Amino acid sequence: MSIFDEQCGVPKIETSVTILNGSDAPEGSWPWQVLIKGEQKLCSGVVISDRWVLTAAHCINKTENIVMGLTDLDKWRLGTQYRSAALEVIHRNYQAILKEGDIGLIMLNKPVAFNDYIRPICILKSSPRDFIYPEVCYVTGWGVHILGEKKIYSKMQQLKVQIMPHSSCRLLWSLRGIVIHSGHVCLEFNSTAHSAGVCSGDSGGPLSCKIQGKHYLLGLASFVEKGCVRSFTPDVYTRVSDYLDWIKETITKYS
Repeated sequence: MSIFDEQCGVPKIETSVTILNGSDAPEGSWPWQVLIKGEQKLCSGVVISDRWVLTAAHCINKTENIVMGLTDLDKWRLGTQYRSAALEVIHRNYQAILKEGDIGLIMLNKPVAFNDYIRPICILKSSPRDFIYPEVCYVTGWGVHILGEKKIYSKMQQLKVQIMPHSSCRLLWSLRGIVIHSGHVCLEFNSTAHSAGVCSGDSGGPLSCKIQGKHYLLGLASFVEKGCVRSFTPDVYTRVSDYLDWIKETITKYS
């Protein structure tokens, strides 16, 4: 199935995300979100076709289980599907220390059957630099909400966000000795909601924006300030459009 499939980016339920600190996501509202369980690591990912999941490179490490179609981790429901990894591919330019190329692909051991709770997200065919970002985008995941206890949310959380200008992000992270480059996209810091954003367990999860009625994948959760404290440094995502050629080449090579 093509990663530009016409079924992409349309959830069963269109949710209204209005809470700054995040809120519980209704079932079926983010059907491309997946939970990735690896060796001593919990991450998120996103369905881009019936056989492929996109996530952060630092999440790929002997993936044991990929859970799709589930919103509440304490409540199994009909339509939930489990897969293992037949193949894991990390981008050739991934450098953990420099925080570059943090993107990877997982080929599922068998195709997933799409339903109301499992659908692929759309991927932009061209760079997001070709258009103005929508005013509102979204991040989702089950990541840690009690720091120090490694306790994740049982219900998927959804959060409305805005994109930070690239120059502002570069400046703020340079104060921490981190270089922000063209392959990154950053979230606007919200001074009224210091705890809102991604944390441990959210890595590899989607940053999506709704464009002309469909949700498009713009980024994958990559890194935040240590401890998720957000002292005026933005959450950073891998800009997916910068790696579109690699995504297509990899899928073609192994499909």
